Amino acid sequence: MAQVFNVTSSSEIQVKGQANLSIPFSYDATTQQILFTVNLATGANLYTVTATNTAGTDSKSVTINYTPKATPILEKPPVVNFKSLLQVLFQLLMVLQLLSHCY
Repeated sequence: MAQVFNVTSSSEIQVKGQANLSIPFSYDATTQQILFTVNLATGANLYTVTATNTAGTDSKSVTINYTPKATPILEKPPVVNFKSLLQVLFQLLMVLQLLSHCY
């Protein structure tokens, strides 16, 4: 969002971005605000608003430095474990002991 004063319509305003390309925008003459939406590239993003009327021209630029957040890992990675025959026999023995106490 930016404010532009002393213009009568959006035709007196230009918004430019990367590679000096024009960016679509809306202008509200009551609030004197312009709004535009852009997709930021990683790093420095330069935007310039220029207004011109019969008395002259004014231009202001802003640089937005964008660093994307790291994508959180929502899943846990797989884990593979090998069990020795002795571990398997021990676990089986424990299960058998538990079952023998149940009956």
